[in-house]
Amino acid sequence: MRPSLLAAAVIAVVTGSSLNAVLAQSKTLALPASVVKGTSQVLYSACNPVQFGCAQDVKKYDYNPALAKKLLAEAGYPNGFDLELWSDRERPVNEAIVHQLNQVGVRATLRFVKPPVLVKARNEKQVPAYYGSIGSFSIPDAGAIVPDHFLPESDRNFSQDPAVAKLVDAANSTYDPAKRQQFFRDALRRIAEEAYWVPILTFSANYLASNDVEFEPWKDGMERLFQIRWK
Repeated sequence: MRPSLLAAAVIAVVTGSSLNAVLAQSKTLALPASVVKGTSQVLYSACNPVQFGCAQDVKKYDYNPALAKKLLAEAGYPNGFDLELWSDRERPVNEAIVHQLNQVGVRATLRFVKPPVLVKARNEKQVPAYYGSIGSFSIPDAGAIVPDHFLPESDRNFSQDPAVAKLVDAANSTYDPAKRQQFFRDALRRIAEEAYWVPILTFSANYLASNDVEFEPWKDGMERLFQIRWK
């Protein structure tokens, strides 16, 4: 696991072409919390909850395979469809995701490659869906993850939603905390509503500590060893 908990695993879904929002929601509904282990947390918003501006009052999708199948049928895919999921990391998590997608009729296969291969294919628009994760450089602010994935110039921006881009740009262009929070909140709520991302989990950070010390792990992944005290 990564040492930083400022890491959000997501599936970025191509919408507006081979997949639409309904299918993206079906994929969300096909992913259970059982892939989350240890101190990991299930994510619903496209950022880490410890980050400033990472609103949590967004649309949430429960694990519901029956509803996922129903939505697929309503979208014109009663027999499912083929999907190649690209990734360059966290293979066990990817394999769990592929398995769950197959359970609802999405015939998903995993294409596991080296990072440069994924980046090149993504830049050339050859990737229909990918799993990725980011540590946000341990910066506790939504501005360390959201702009990189939702501004128009980013190769990671599969949605190309001008409304989201405008909100993210506005959040990135002001120092007013209240305004930044509201802009990010509006952007994150739209991202969740349209299912542009399928947030998965935060990462565990594992420590070994003596029973003789008082130790509380840090949620942001920053190690403040000077806070450890003898009992």
